[in-house]
Amino acid sequence: MGQVHFSPNSTADYDWENQTPVLSYHQSFLEDYPNVTDENPTVFTAEEYLKDPEFANEGPTVCHHVWWLRHMPHYAGRDENGYSHNWWDYLLNMNHVTDLAADEQYGKGKVVLAGGDNLEDVSFQIRYHTGEKKTTTIGESQATVTCQEGGIFAKVDGRVVPVAVGTEKITIMYDGHALEYTVEVTEVVEVTEENTQPGEMEEPVEEEVPEETVEVVISTEEVSEEKLSDEMPSEEIAVDVSEEDEDANDEASEEEDEEPALGKKIVEVVKERPLMAVAIGTVLCAVIVVVFVVIKKRKKK
Repeated sequence: MGQVHFSPNSTADYDWENQTPVLSYHQSFLEDYPNVTDENPTVFTAEEYLKDPEFANEGPTVCHHVWWLRHMPHYAGRDENGYSHNWWDYLLNMNHVTDLAADEQYGKGKVVLAGGDNLEDVSFQIRYHTGEKKTTTIGESQATVTCQEGGIFAKVDGRVVPVAVGTEKITIMYDGHALEYTVEVTEVVEVTEENTQPGEMEEPVEEEVPEETVEVVISTEEVSEEKLSDEMPSEEIAVDVSEEDEDANDEASEEEDEEPALGKKIVEVVKERPLMAVAIGTVLCAVIVVVFVVIKKRKKK
């Protein structure tokens, strides 16, 4: 990847326009980090960044620096020592971690997990070199957790979860610092297909939308209010109220139609008393002009 003074094929400081082709792993560094490999290298020249349409007019130095900084690892998760895959966490924050401590709620560092509890919610304290202390959780901090292989914990979809009842020591790793907890699992709740019973959840949906109601909704024929009320029970109409809202609200709409809307009232008043409307409009315009003139004079002063 080179460095801030050198691109991958530079032969001296600030040699940003070198067109000598070299094999580089910069693409793997961008796409595969943290699993950067030396397989399938690509040919690199300065054209890699000099043709950047966004910064081409800024000169080769800017083009290189932007290209180089874009390759800075900026991914989620942490490695086995708890270091962040996002290097900007360290580049932009000089308040580095100096130690980890157990949360005060866990006496002697012992954590008890009951049925349904998870390690993601277990909390601990991070201490920084400025003296700042922060209480967080394993899930929130994305801290790395190591445990005994074949013990009461196992990794499932990238998470460490309890799989058996018992007691075991785990190690929380964060920015190279370690913290040990003794965790006791008193109950394990397993989620299976039998527990979810998806079939039972679908039955109420089928009952709420009978076949007769669906046929009426998708029909292209025009159905009168009298015919609809004769053919369909009132319960079915209530179930499909979202599709037949005009029929279900006929009575309410008829009552509303008896009184004209506010907009219509205003129009009628203006038609009946045009001189009054003109007078009111003239007065309002005069008031606006006076306010405008006063504001102008105050600004000049």
